[in-house]
Amino acid sequence: MKRSRLKSSKQESPILKSLSATTKHHHLRIRRKVTQTNRRQANEEDLYNYQLIMPNIILKKTFKIKPSGFQVATEKSFSLHGSAVSAHIVNAINQKLASLRLAAGANRLQFTPDSYGHYSCQMNHNFQKYYEEDAVCAILDVMEILGWKFRFQYDSESSSAKVSGSSITTRELFIFSKEL
Repeated sequence: MKRSRLKSSKQESPILKSLSATTKHHHLRIRRKVTQTNRRQANEEDLYNYQLIMPNIILKKTFKIKPSGFQVATEKSFSLHGSAVSAHIVNAINQKLASLRLAAGANRLQFTPDSYGHYSCQMNHNFQKYYEEDAVCAILDVMEILGWKFRFQYDSESSSAKVSGSSITTRELFIFSKEL
């Protein structure tokens, strides 16, 4: 029984038999495009379902220190990671960060897409010194308002010693999840 089904599925339909070779080729090309479109839609659907199953957002705070002689170079930044990060969430966070009252010398934080596909923003020294905790509290507040629950915080520190100089990187990760 299975063999007969296979044979019948390989046979051309009566409509295809009546078409010219050029028309058959065109028909098969359209059929292939439809199949590719269906696959793409299925992949987008899988991504959407994945976001429903594992909706997590990670706020990463990075502080990099690189001593160089008598000077110390530092990089301080925030970044948002996860498949659930959307423009809506980033806009809400940016609005809250824009409402912080800052003293002279502190830069205003705004998350923008970076070259890696994440949203990130850089802090200058004065912002880090006086307003870093305010920014974290503002972000935690917005995430709670949007229905995201703070799960846990993870701290890490790594260092490297090279001929060109050593560096120390500390990271704090804030994990947010959304229950369905």
